Amino acid sequence: MSSKLSTMSLQRPPSASWSNLPLELMESILQKLTIMDYLECRKVCQSWRTMVYVSLSTKAKCPPKPQFPLLLSLPTPPTNCPLTLLNLTQNKLHYLCGDVSMSNSGLRVSSVNGWLIFQKFCYEPSSRESHVLIWFYNPVSNAKIILPRLPLFPKYDIEHQKYGPSKVVISSLPDSPDSLVAYFVSCLCDGGLEQQVSFCKIANKPWTQIAETGEFFTDIEFRGCKLYAMINDDRMFDRSNYDFMVVINLGDCNAVTSERVMAFLDRDLCFNPKRNFRYNNNTKHHYYSKEKRFLVRDSTSGDLLLVLHLAEYMRKPGCNNYYLHSTNGFRVFKLDAIGGLSWSMIDSFSDRFLLFDASGVQVVSSTNIVGPWKPIRDNCIYFSLSNVFPNSRFPEHNIGVYSLTHDSITNFHSNFLSQVSSRNLWFIPSL
Repeated sequence: MSSKLSTMSLQRPPSASWSNLPLELMESILQKLTIMDYLECRKVCQSWRTMVYVSLSTKAKCPPKPQFPLLLSLPTPPTNCPLTLLNLTQNKLHYLCGDVSMSNSGLRVSSVNGWLIFQKFCYEPSSRESHVLIWFYNPVSNAKIILPRLPLFPKYDIEHQKYGPSKVVISSLPDSPDSLVAYFVSCLCDGGLEQQVSFCKIANKPWTQIAETGEFFTDIEFRGCKLYAMINDDRMFDRSNYDFMVVINLGDCNAVTSERVMAFLDRDLCFNPKRNFRYNNNTKHHYYSKEKRFLVRDSTSGDLLLVLHLAEYMRKPGCNNYYLHSTNGFRVFKLDAIGGLSWSMIDSFSDRFLLFDASGVQVVSSTNIVGPWKPIRDNCIYFSLSNVFPNSRFPEHNIGVYSLTHDSITNFHSNFLSQVSSRNLWFIPSL
């Protein structure tokens, strides 16, 4: 009799079903999964979709397992297809469907804190006016925040002009009503190179254009309610031990102030770019190295960081333009205010690492993250940049990891790298 009862207790009741799991059990399962697994779970059935939605709405109650950042592959326009996410840890592809197709050739994409940032440049033939549309999209929660259209360079007709560098930065999370958004973009207009810097609040969205300072910027970043703008002055940078910025105080949106500041930067700690030529298959190729500077805020410490990227560019015979060929190194500095502003070199991030791509730099916590190497490497910069040369002998040079500790580069190897676009950026899924 005892044996019979034991056997019967192991049998599943006729009414039991995976679709009828209790919410508490489902939450315990989700906590052992990454966010990308959440997306797969909600495809199983309507019941699971509802439970995943409930779990997502209570972020602190059911936190997902930390996940190594994914590579977001951007298809070459005008291809209209879903964005592809490459999981380097599991060597697996994910696809983002919905409102994230890349059918417009004027669309630019970046990411911050689990949100994708889209820029779409538009031109109105009737009024001969240009503007940009900017919106934030979270592919996990499907939340979308649309900012009002921002008029660009009203003094010029720039239908056929080419836009230069542009960047969207935000002072905190996009879904925070107190967040400030700043945007800068350059364009070669009829009157020469022009640049526009604007800002708005997420809560009350009208854009305000920041008065021209007479300076041209290469990068911007928030630190609190202050916007730091890196000045483009290579000649001053080469001959001086000081780096120059404009600090714009947006604490009172009705009384915006700005000042030009300088920070000490020891040139001996920077790179010394060179020009040379080498022969490949008896063909002369010209190379030159260039150092570019990027700003990023460490949201954990509040520090403002300066990242120097040393890259090698190559020009093939018969070609007038140089193209990015390889990444050769990085330097990282922190802005200190003791005894005057100065950039201090960093050789340790203490449980953090950096992500670097064509859209900029991100600071990421390495706590409990399992990556392509176990455990995840600290004091490293994971980089992904486009290699524009087809059939290049060095396709892996621009996707890899740079170690500040060992001053060395390790290349990524994945079976899927040949299946994704060369236009990649880092993306960290977030609730």
